[in-house]
Amino acid sequence: MKLYPNSLHTWLSSVITFLRDIPKQGELGMLWLGTQARQARSLEGPGEKVRVAFRNECDETLILCWVDCHGNPHHFYSLQPRIVTSDEDIVTHEDHIETTQTGHAFLVLAASDVPRVQKTKSLEGTTFMGAYQPSSTVTKIITRSNKRLKTSTSEYVHLVSIHKRQLKEHVKCLSFCTESNFLRKRHTDERIGDNDVGFELMNEETGAAWSITVRQGFVDSQPMDSTCKRYFKLKMHDDMAVYAEENWHGGDYELEKIFCEDLHKALQCFPEKARERLTQGTAFWLNCNMKYGPAACPIEGRGMCFHPESDWLVQNGCHKEKTHGIELYKSEEYLRLRNHWGPGGVLVHELSHAYHCLCIRDGYENKDVLACYQKAIDEGIYESVAVHGSQGPKAKAYACTNAMEYFAELSTAFLGGTDECVEFNKWYPFNRKQVREHDPRAFELLQKLWHVSA
Repeated sequence: MKLYPNSLHTWLSSVITFLRDIPKQGELGMLWLGTQARQARSLEGPGEKVRVAFRNECDETLILCWVDCHGNPHHFYSLQPRIVTSDEDIVTHEDHIETTQTGHAFLVLAASDVPRVQKTKSLEGTTFMGAYQPSSTVTKIITRSNKRLKTSTSEYVHLVSIHKRQLKEHVKCLSFCTESNFLRKRHTDERIGDNDVGFELMNEETGAAWSITVRQGFVDSQPMDSTCKRYFKLKMHDDMAVYAEENWHGGDYELEKIFCEDLHKALQCFPEKARERLTQGTAFWLNCNMKYGPAACPIEGRGMCFHPESDWLVQNGCHKEKTHGIELYKSEEYLRLRNHWGPGGVLVHELSHAYHCLCIRDGYENKDVLACYQKAIDEGIYESVAVHGSQGPKAKAYACTNAMEYFAELSTAFLGGTDECVEFNKWYPFNRKQVREHDPRAFELLQKLWHVSA
C-alpha cells in the first residue's frame, strides 16, 4: 500500500495520540502525560510511606498540587526554576519534596492557570504538564560504583524532573508522546538499568516540548535542627499549657486573642474528666512558621497536627518535648482553618486525637474504634457527604481517611454540636443529632468512650 505524505501524517498523528492517552507505568510509579493528567486520582486507603521530590528544569514557574480521589486539586505549591546545577540525582533545597504515600497523585500545572482554578475549582482549560503517582518504595539503585551513596544518612526518593526544550522545525507539526530516550541517554554512563519514565508534549504554537522524567534520586536525610527554636509559655485562663515562639502571631495581636478564645470554647466542649486528662497530658505549640525534615530540602509545615510519638519528631529534627502535643505550623493559616467549624471546632478535632491516643484503652489500636470505622467504610455511609469550604458542596468524608480521623471527626460533631440547629463540624455529620441519625453505631461508641449519656 502506498502512503502519501498527508495520509502518513494523519496515521502517525493518530498512533501518537493513542500512545499519549495511555498512562505510562514505570518501575517507580504511574505517569500521566499532558492533558491526560486530568485522569489522575489518588487511590483510597492507606499506602506505604514514600518521599517524592519535584524539580523544575524549565525557565518558568510551575505549580504542583496534590489531587484527591475525586480529581480535585489541593495545596498549590510554587515550583521555581532551578538555578544551581548540581549532581542530577541529589535532591537539594531548590527541589520541592513531598512526604506522601504510594497511591497518592500529584499534578504539575502552568502557573498562569492557578488563579482561575482556585476560583472556579475546575481544571477545565488548564495547561497540564503531567501527573505522577508513586506506586513503589524501591530503595536501591544499581550503580557502577557506590560514589552516590555519599553519607550514612542518605535516603532514596522518587525524583520527578520537568523539562522544556525547543524542537526542530521539521517536527513542529506533530504533537507526540513517547518514552523519552533523549533524556535517558544522559544517564547511561552513571547507572546500570533504566528507571526513567518520560514523555514529550509538543506545543504547536511555540514549538516547545515539555518532558517529564521519573527516576530514583537521593536526599541526605540528616534533619535540619529546629530544636534551637525557643518557645515561651502563654498566659492562659485555662489550665492547658500553650507554648509559642517569639512573635508567633507576626504582630497580629487579634490572632492571639482569637486563638485563646477558641481554646477556651474548645475545652468547654469536653466532659470534665476528659478535660482534666487533656490539660495534664498535652500542650499546644504555636509557630509563626515551621520547617522540618531533611536539612538539604526542608519541608514547610502546614495546618495543625497532633504528635503521638517522639520518634518522628527526633527523625525530623524537632523538639522531643512536643511529644503528645498539638502543633500549629503556620500562624497565618489559623484564621482560615477555623472558619469551617464552630467556635473552637478545629481545636476540638486535634484534642480528640490526643484523647484517642492517650486516654482510651490501647490508644489508636482500640478494637472498638477500629471495628466501628471499618463497618462505616464497608457500608459506604461516608462516600459522599456535605462539607464546608472549597471541597464542597459534597465530597468523600475526611472520616474515611483512617480510624484516627474517623474518631476525631465524629467526636468533634458529638462534643461540639450539642445544638442541633448549629453545623459545628466542618464535615457532615455536623452535630450530635446528625451523628445519632447517620451513624448510630458511632453514637453509641462515643457515649461509652467519652463517658457521656446523651
